[in-house]
Amino acid sequence: MKEQLIKHLRSVPFQPFAIQMSDGREYAVRHPENLALSKHFAIFADPDQDVSVDLYLLHITSIKTDLKPIEP
Repeated sequence: MKEQLIKHLRSVPFQPFAIQMSDGREYAVRHPENLALSKHFAIFADPDQDVSVDLYLLHITSIKTDLKPIEP
């Protein structure tokens, strides 16, 4: 899963995506700076909502790519 996340974060042009977790929660990554990766975790940050969450990579079930880009 980590390799897939890296691929999405490095895509040019960047396309927003959502991370689906095993408990049903979903996190929309609308900018590459919203997600950082470590060995076992993805660190999701949403500055608009002043939230950051550590996501254990083994609990990520899918990546959704059907998010619409944010208008400038």
